[in-house]
Amino acid sequence: MKKTAVTIKQFLILFIACSFIYSCDKESIEDTETKSVDSTFKIKEQRVKVRDGMLEFISFEEFYYAINSFSDMNEEQRIQWGEKYGFETQQIIMDKISIAEDGFDEEYYAGIDENASPNELESLNRPVAFSNLYSQYLDKGFIKQTIEEDGAYSYSLRVNYEPSAFVCNEQGFVIIEGSIYHYTQYGLNSKTYEGPNDIALMSSKQQKSSSKMGLNDFYIDNIFSPQGTPGSKTWYYDSPKHRFYHFVWFRSSELTTHKMQSTFISLSKAERKRWGKWKTRNSYMPISNITGNWNYAWDYWLGGNTYSYSNVFSTCTNSSPVYWGGTSNHRGGYLCPSGEITSPHQIADPMRIYGMHIQGNFNGETDNYQTNYYH
Repeated sequence: MKKTAVTIKQFLILFIACSFIYSCDKESIEDTETKSVDSTFKIKEQRVKVRDGMLEFISFEEFYYAINSFSDMNEEQRIQWGEKYGFETQQIIMDKISIAEDGFDEEYYAGIDENASPNELESLNRPVAFSNLYSQYLDKGFIKQTIEEDGAYSYSLRVNYEPSAFVCNEQGFVIIEGSIYHYTQYGLNSKTYEGPNDIALMSSKQQKSSSKMGLNDFYIDNIFSPQGTPGSKTWYYDSPKHRFYHFVWFRSSELTTHKMQSTFISLSKAERKRWGKWKTRNSYMPISNITGNWNYAWDYWLGGNTYSYSNVFSTCTNSSPVYWGGTSNHRGGYLCPSGEITSPHQIADPMRIYGMHIQGNFNGETDNYQTNYYH
């Protein structure tokens, strides 16, 4: 009887051990499958496929939702996501540059007043210098370096001015609804995706596609500054070493027979200056929320008369009213309507935005602020 009890005990121990090993192996396999190329990743609760080194979205709504999700994360959270899945977006690369710069500065300028000007740093034999990662991406042309009016240095993503940087791979590619989109500093190219050869083909073009030529642009002022452009925003200075911008931009392509493209963007960013360098820092997170209301419409011909379509998209990410909340130093996304619009009738006039009020609320270092955009 005692022998039988020992045998059962041994069996149970062996069974539990085998079950544990199988569970670990299964978890390892599932984790490997998740991280492999051309697999399915998760951005928050959203599942996203990776195809040929690019994130692939089944719809523009999913594309915009993913941008919102990444925008809600901070630098560390986006980097952790990239490390978990072995994928880097343009924004994750920017986040890594930012973290590398923070670590470099703390060591390089140890014991030196962070308010020292570039000239003062030079006199202390600590001229403005940069991390290896920063220099690497500057040499590649991925980032753009600027010397500001105060003599301090700043940098920005050079190869893409739009919120798509949150999801594009390093080269600026993303797949949406079966088409490959290439975002560059020159504009946007797109075509039906047929395979990896399309990447080399589109990389060689580096110019605006015909679908993005002849855009009707209008820029909307905020209450603090003159109008800016997508590649050159206008900063508002909260103090001599704190600044932010909130930029709203809309454009609609010239009308075609039944299609047009529109882009409606809200971008906000905040930077703090230390040791002669402007950059985003976790010690300065003034963006409280972005809210907005607006309407949109376009005109079409039918039977010799002109009619209007207004607010017709029932499933449209970031439609009016919009609320983006949560403390941040970098928040942006596409507003509805953005993307390609197909009209059942011949288009008479391009997309237009009206009745718009988009407001940014900032809890600054020296005061609280609001940006107000009207159109």
